[in-house]
Amino acid sequence: MKNEHNNVVRIMQNEINELKSENEQLKKQLKEKDKEINKLNKKIDDLEKKNTKLENRLSKNSPNSSKPSSTDGLVPYLLEHLYLHLLK
Repeated sequence: MKNEHNNVVRIMQNEINELKSENEQLKKQLKEKDKEINKLNKKIDDLEKKNTKLENRLSKNSPNSSKPSSTDGLVPYLLEHLYLHLLK
């Protein structure tokens, strides 16, 4: 009986040790994933800022900025002339 008890205790201790080891590995993996998530979040923030700047630049043309009308491009020029023609 005592021998059987010792075997059960040994098996349980082995299981506990394996679980502790697995837990440590999972903690390390979690730390690495947290680092990766933080890097990706920073990259997202940087890209959102860049996107906002580009959208702001794209939305500017001669009527709403200090840019000369020659920098507006052909499409805004044609739209403006079409609008003026329709007003006549």
